[in-house]
Amino acid sequence: MNTSALNQHLSFIENLLSNFTDLIFVPSESKNSTMKKNILFFYLCIPFLANTQVKEGIIISSTPTKYFTGMSVGAANIQHKTLINGQNKISNNQIFDLGLILERELSDRIKISLRTDLAIGAILNKFTINGNNYAYNYRITTVKAPVLLSYTFNKPSKFNGLPNYFLIGPEVSYNLEGLNTSNRFFKTNGNYIKSASFIKNQETQLKFVIGYDIKLKFVNFRPEFGYNHGFDVLKPVSIPDLNFTKIVNNQYSLNIVLSQRHNKVVYKKPIKTGPTFWKRLFL
Repeated sequence: MNTSALNQHLSFIENLLSNFTDLIFVPSESKNSTMKKNILFFYLCIPFLANTQVKEGIIISSTPTKYFTGMSVGAANIQHKTLINGQNKISNNQIFDLGLILERELSDRIKISLRTDLAIGAILNKFTINGNNYAYNYRITTVKAPVLLSYTFNKPSKFNGLPNYFLIGPEVSYNLEGLNTSNRFFKTNGNYIKSASFIKNQETQLKFVIGYDIKLKFVNFRPEFGYNHGFDVLKPVSIPDLNFTKIVNNQYSLNIVLSQRHNKVVYKKPIKTGPTFWKRLFL
């Protein structure tokens, strides 16, 4: 650094210290004007102090991976089918569903889809046997874990009304409300009484889904229509005048899925330009 530049920097430091000292020791009545001068002095020095810059990292490459993540929200109708005293009784009950999704591509058309869903609702079944009216109900807060295999058979660039893929696989669920037997009631002659749990808390179903894959700017918008085929969930039960033989829960659902493919992004390291602040200040 030449002599004139060094003198310029030393003069700058001397003025900075002088102004700081004046700000501390000047009489109180003149501090306001001194502070205004220092504020102006500081802003005039900003261009000098700000010559040290750091360029933000830039993206070198972005490579699509085989993984997708997303979330789903929807509703379903549970068809609660019972066989009582040799008679089939059916009731329809609505639930709401919220879930998270993790998917991995196995090939261009095949994916495995792991999901975790939480379903909330209630089951109410009213029926008549030998001229007597009966009913029972219980709440459900169910954690579901389907493991699905997805096959894509239609990849339109634009929506054309035809499904793009279907999924199939088992779904295991557990009703958390089943831990509290007071949630289960039985009604005889207009009066509700507590009954022992005669429906299994754990349930296994076979799930079928068809879906549309509509590609938006940042996410994939995927309406899905599903059917769950249930199996017998009846536990041994003894209720006067009633002989329960079988209970099955089938389910029809509509879910909206928002998903996104993960990309592997490589950034270029930030590059500093110009001397550092302290070098600018003291050298």
